[in-house]
Amino acid sequence: NEIRCSTRSARPNRPPTLLRIHATLPTQIALDFNEPMGSILTDPDGYTLAPNIGRATSAIQSREGRRILVTFPSAMSPGASYLLTVATATDSSGVPLTETSFPFLAGRITYPSVRIADFNNDGEVSFSDFVLFARAYNSTDPVFDLDGNGSVAFSDFILFASLYGQTI
Repeated sequence: NEIRCSTRSARPNRPPTLLRIHATLPTQIALDFNEPMGSILTDPDGYTLAPNIGRATSAIQSREGRRILVTFPSAMSPGASYLLTVATATDSSGVPLTETSFPFLAGRITYPSVRIADFNNDGEVSFSDFVLFARAYNSTDPVFDLDGNGSVAFSDFILFASLYGQTI
């Protein structure tokens, strides 16, 4: 008998990353991820906002699963510090988030990870990421829309420049 085998390689899917937290309304936050997230994230019981806000009342996906809009029963105070806890969050293939608690200030966009600007996923924000960013400039590509306003423009460049040279 002859046994045949071939060499195979696989690259496991990296854990998803929460790129941006933004309080869009006094009772609602938008969570932007680097990849489409699983439908489990639409369960409002998976989100808690402390202090004194509690569990979410609703959670919906948008932007092809990359954004989750979470609504809470009480309004956040502008400028106040909050801690968002996300339970059972996975990407669309089932890989879980590695971090589940995220501090942020109501009324300010928070960027919990430098990974938002590591477009080629090599672990650092470098010139090769800048080249990819420059190609997307003046587009509406959500990967390069770092500030989440719907277009890749100068405000995104300013954010990219602030992260340039950092490693993950």
